[in-house]
Amino acid sequence: MGIFNLLRKKPKAAEMAEAIESANLARRKMVKHRHIVKRLRGVPLPDIENCFSDQRVFKTDYDGDVLVINHEPFTTRVEVVAPSIMAEDGKAAALIQVSTAVEKPFDAYIKEEADINALNAHAAGGALIRAKDGRLLVTSRFTWFWEGNVWQDELMPLIVEAALNGPRAVLLSEKNKRDGMPPRYSGISAMNSQDFASIREEAPEGISCTADDMGLFAELPLPFGGKTALVQLDKGPVNPYLGPGLKARVNLPNRFETRGENLAAANLLNRREMSAVTPAWHYGAWYARDNNALSYTCFFPNSICNSNALFSRWLQLMQTRVDWVVHELLDK
Repeated sequence: MGIFNLLRKKPKAAEMAEAIESANLARRKMVKHRHIVKRLRGVPLPDIENCFSDQRVFKTDYDGDVLVINHEPFTTRVEVVAPSIMAEDGKAAALIQVSTAVEKPFDAYIKEEADINALNAHAAGGALIRAKDGRLLVTSRFTWFWEGNVWQDELMPLIVEAALNGPRAVLLSEKNKRDGMPPRYSGISAMNSQDFASIREEAPEGISCTADDMGLFAELPLPFGGKTALVQLDKGPVNPYLGPGLKARVNLPNRFETRGENLAAANLLNRREMSAVTPAWHYGAWYARDNNALSYTCFFPNSICNSNALFSRWLQLMQTRVDWVVHELLDK
């Protein structure tokens, strides 16, 4: 006889105690199961869930293996999936995919691909894409390796920032602008000349790099034609929603003859980034520049700019992104 049937029939004290113990046992089994689910493929999802523990603001739950975070007016899903292909070194264990559905009133801002591109040019934690089923999503992706992950100082703060502010930084900024509201924040970046000098000192061999008080420039070699991609870190821009921080951009050389081809390539890359098995975080967006070249951009608010681990490998990670995009698109 099930627990709920026992309760309906108002059993005697001994039977009631047995029913309660049975219910507690079932609950303990469920908690144990959820713990296993939340650490799927070794990823410590409880750490992410704990960052959203304030129930006055957030509501978290699980949809199967997926962590669901409700933070009005958005609902974000954090999913751990197996790589569709194994990395060459066999060390990639999982992809952590963060996605937020774009619903009313924000979908009214997006009528065509050019609108998506205009918003992605100001990405700050995720890319706006139109999925194959037609849905609009803000997405980001992080690769989890069997060993060597920098969790506390790199991946975790980025995942939390992507889940919470990825959609806000672009969509709420756009809404506030259309409503005639002033920017939420102003101020000065937490980054300084010493930070940029440290990033320059960590540059891999063969990368030309200069740094000053305002940022950093570097040239990353492309595996064809002797060309380079230009990397820029700039502490000057202020995100209207997130405030001051650091704007990062990777500019690829000209490649496309028409605007339509360039827009299509940017959207394709943003979708493919979600399944890319590369150490480079997908924490921003590809977009088509006015000169029909491709760029990747993202923005780091001051709240996470104080992590040395976050930027110590920046140039190395961007080199892997450039190599990946050449393989995915430019050589086809």
